[in-house]
Amino acid sequence: MEAGKLYISPLFKKTVRFIQAESKCDDWFILSAKYGLIERTKVIAPYELTLNSFSSQELKEWAEDVFEEIKKRKLQDLYFYCGSRYHNAHLLRLLDKYSIQYHLPLLRKTLGQRLQYFNKCNQTKGFDL
Repeated sequence: MEAGKLYISPLFKKTVRFIQAESKCDDWFILSAKYGLIERTKVIAPYELTLNSFSSQELKEWAEDVFEEIKKRKLQDLYFYCGSRYHNAHLLRLLDKYSIQYHLPLLRKTLGQRLQYFNKCNQTKGFDL
């Protein structure tokens, strides 16, 4: 199944709705614990894995793989609408080192706070998820 359709959590759906409405951005990516940085149209198999189960070394290796994909795709001015494990210190250090601009609009927000934020934003735009 396409990655963008595989993830079905309310938070993911609300995040996607927000990204598409706010930025009118068709070019967005998913950070996957199993696959790293992937296009939303990439066909992947379902899996049960989160970065919460990763050791410090595994998290560092994951961040390095994601960073290599970012460089390969020449991505700039990134927005991370994900939890801090996904925009972790290893990844942010690499982005800083190579002067790749990034934004963390939901920094230090809990899962519940992120859901509230997207609920409010999406309702303002007339979306009901």
